[in-house]
Amino acid sequence: MSAVGATGGPLCHAWIASTFFIKKLLRFLPPAEDGGGSGRRGGLPGVVYDYSGVSRWAGRAGVHKLEELQAVFFPVHFEEDKHWALAALDLQKRQAHFWDSRWCSEGGVGACLGEREKEEKVRAILIGCSQWVDDEVAAANSDNGGAGEGCSQSSSLPLDWTYFIHKASEGVPQQENSCDCGS
Repeated sequence: MSAVGATGGPLCHAWIASTFFIKKLLRFLPPAEDGGGSGRRGGLPGVVYDYSGVSRWAGRAGVHKLEELQAVFFPVHFEEDKHWALAALDLQKRQAHFWDSRWCSEGGVGACLGEREKEEKVRAILIGCSQWVDDEVAAANSDNGGAGEGCSQSSSLPLDWTYFIHKASEGVPQQENSCDCGS
């Protein structure tokens, strides 16, 4: 027996990360501490990537083979704006997506951070999330006991990613206030 979704098709096999996941995986440095590229992997300016902080989260949640999942969802909290958005990885297509209901709305994260700064932060989040998948695969495939660190079995997922940031566009409803995030 297989589960079916509302459209009659099969349900998506997915994992939804904790709301604390991004905060543990990535630390955004204030400009004074940046030093021009402090990321441990990928050299993202102003970002410290810390796989060790989340290396066991998927395994503890019962995710043992990433290649059996279709998607991973990451709730993203923008403390500057007290606003939530969503990053998602389509593992089968190797696509990283980001959705924000207030990207360009007056008072939204885009306005609060500035368009360029927001895009840089979102890009860092998407790269960090995709790097996490690659590190989970590497931990699972390692010869030195990676099975206890993340996913417990090897994966055949390729290591190339395509990134998409979904901004305001015609016909897509945008959140116009700061009180009904996610509704």
